[in-house]
Amino acid sequence: GNKLRKMDALLPRIQAQGATHVLTCGGCQSAHTTAVAVACAERGMRAHVLLRGEPLKVPTGYNLLTHMHSEVTYVSRSEY
Repeated sequence: GNKLRKMDALLPRIQAQGATHVLTCGGCQSAHTTAVAVACAERGMRAHVLLRGEPLKVPTGYNLLTHMHSEVTYVSRSEY
């Protein structure tokens, strides 16, 4: 709830300034990255998410939802 409320306040402001894409990062099962991805998709924006670690063999939970609503790039733990 709280993460989505923050996006409800932030995304209209950056959209009004012409933003069409949002970049964020987090852990593999991050609720934050999922909230950003879903909120952007609801507003017709594109979310790009950098996830720390390796891709899961079978995406589940927040990881699956993030994949469904954003463009995901994995970053190794050492590079992150």
